[in-house]
Amino acid sequence: MEQHRLKIQFETEQYRNQANLVYLGTLLFSVLLSPFFLFIVKSPLLATLNAGAVLVSALAIYLNRIQQYGLGSLIYLVYVTFVTFAEVRLLGFSSGFHYIFFSLGGLIMYTNWRINQKSIGIFLLITIFVAMVILTLDQPPQIMLNHTLIIIFHIFNLATNIVGVANSANYYIGITTRAHKKISTLAMRDYLTHLMNRTAFDDYITDLFKSRPTEKECLGLLFLDIDHFKKINDSCGHLCGDEILRQFATILQKNIGESDYAARYGGEEFVLVTKVTHPDQLQSIAEQIRREVDTMNFVYEDQTKHVSVSIGALLVPHNIKTDHHQALQYVDKLLYKAKSEGRNQVVFEKMRPDEEHA
Repeated sequence: MEQHRLKIQFETEQYRNQANLVYLGTLLFSVLLSPFFLFIVKSPLLATLNAGAVLVSALAIYLNRIQQYGLGSLIYLVYVTFVTFAEVRLLGFSSGFHYIFFSLGGLIMYTNWRINQKSIGIFLLITIFVAMVILTLDQPPQIMLNHTLIIIFHIFNLATNIVGVANSANYYIGITTRAHKKISTLAMRDYLTHLMNRTAFDDYITDLFKSRPTEKECLGLLFLDIDHFKKINDSCGHLCGDEILRQFATILQKNIGESDYAARYGGEEFVLVTKVTHPDQLQSIAEQIRREVDTMNFVYEDQTKHVSVSIGALLVPHNIKTDHHQALQYVDKLLYKAKSEGRNQVVFEKMRPDEEHA
């Protein structure tokens, strides 16, 4: 569900929002150019073509609004290519309108067309450009411009196309970067509880133990396992079990600080990592979670369930040299001990120097 929403968001940003910026820019420039062509250049034809670009840009924006992205791109690209061809034929290459062809090539690659459609579009664009060069390069312009107008047009076209290409590229990089971050976050979170998942925890704990020599606080590890969870699933169904996992995760999130780390380790097992300055702090956190779970009524639809949790709690002093593998094995044994001794309890130990990793 989240992946589908992210896909829709990415498509909206690229195929609607980014394209609309291009269409809106063309609309505004065409509004400015139409009277310029009519009154300064004295060309009703070019003024009419640019007025048509205003309408085509507005139509493309409307088509984007109803999610007809491909059709909007097609109509816009065909018309702008035609107008650009006409402008170069009438005003010559010195006017700089041929720069628009390079922008159009980039815009084709930003459409939601299939790859073969993009390839055909690029091929046709190159073909039209070559034809324009053959028909125009050695021919005098049909509309003669004075030197000042040539410079104005050339600078205008060069500047707007550089800015347009740079802006489109920057916008695309922005949306892809945001999408990548969201995908990375999604991949590292448990879909059910929204806590970090096992993959994210493994990366975190590995980096944490590598940086431990510079830390002054002690490190606290809690392994938590919901007691008799299989019976819960069997008695009230997996959807009920899922809801209990979500409510349990809420308890964990409520009992951790900003610098603490909680993750769903797998199934009904969870892990919590915290930095403390005294052993009593870790025991207090573990007991608080155990009591809150034990006294809470877990509700699913019209069913109320009592749940308990077994917790293994390990304190790793800052002067103990060990790795994350040994620490996890140690705290896992403490969890097993809590379960084997009756469940619904915390088994706490402090790692001693003789147990540190050689």
